[in-house]
Amino acid sequence: MPDIYDKLRERLDMFPQGFAKTESGVEMEILKRLFTPEEAALMLDIKPLPEKLSDIARRTGKDETELGKKLYDMSKRGLLMRWRAPNKDMYYFLIPWAIGIYEFQLNNLTRENVELFERYYEEGMVPYWKNRKAGMVRVIPVQKEIEGKTEIQPYEKVSEIIESHTKFAVADCICRKIEKMRGHGCDKLMEACMTFGPGADFYIENGLGREISKEEAKQILEKAEEDGLIHCSTNRAGTKTFI
Repeated sequence: MPDIYDKLRERLDMFPQGFAKTESGVEMEILKRLFTPEEAALMLDIKPLPEKLSDIARRTGKDETELGKKLYDMSKRGLLMRWRAPNKDMYYFLIPWAIGIYEFQLNNLTRENVELFERYYEEGMVPYWKNRKAGMVRVIPVQKEIEGKTEIQPYEKVSEIIESHTKFAVADCICRKIEKMRGHGCDKLMEACMTFGPGADFYIENGLGREISKEEAKQILEKAEEDGLIHCSTNRAGTKTFI
C-alpha cells in the first residue's frame, strides 16, 4: 500500500506540469520536508479549482474553524493557493509543483532544500518535459517579434496584459536566487517575476513580493528586456503570472 506521501506525489502528478517519480526518490524527500503527514493527507481532500472553505469543511466533515487555521497556515507556507472573495469568503485550491509550490518557497530557501530542488529538476522535471509538445511557459513578445524556438502567440502583447490588470506585485526570480545560493548565477535583473490580480494579492500578503504600480511594472519589463531576458507567462488557462 502506498503511504501518504506516495499518494500526495500522485496527486501533484495529476497536473499537466507533472510531479514525476524518480529512481532516487528525491521528490519524496522534498515532500517530507514541506508537509507533515497530516498536511499531506489534507492535500488529498483539496480540489485544483477554488473552493470555499465552508464547502470544503462540509464535504470533508471537518470542523470549519480548525480546518481554516490549517489551510491558512499551509497557504502562508506556499503549499496551497488561497483567494479571498470581495465578500471576505476564503477559497483554497491545489497548485502544481511548478509553477506553484516551488516558486512559493522563495523565502524559505536553505542550502539543503536548494540542493534537493535542483536534484529534482535534473532527475524529475527535465526528463518529464523533454518530449512534451506543450511547454510549461510561453514567450510573450514586447511589442516586437522575438526570434526563438518557442511558439509566439501574435495576439499576446505585454502592454495588453498589463493594461488588463490593476493589481501588480514583483518578486525575486527564484531560479536566479537559487543559483546565487549555489555559487553560480548571473548579474541579470533579480527582482523580475511579476504576478497580477489575485496572484499579486497572494504574493503581497505572504511577503513573497512587493506591490508595484502599473508604471513600475512597465519599467521592470523594459529593464528585463535591456538585460536580454525573455518574457514568459505560465502556459495554463487563467494564469496571472508573468516571468
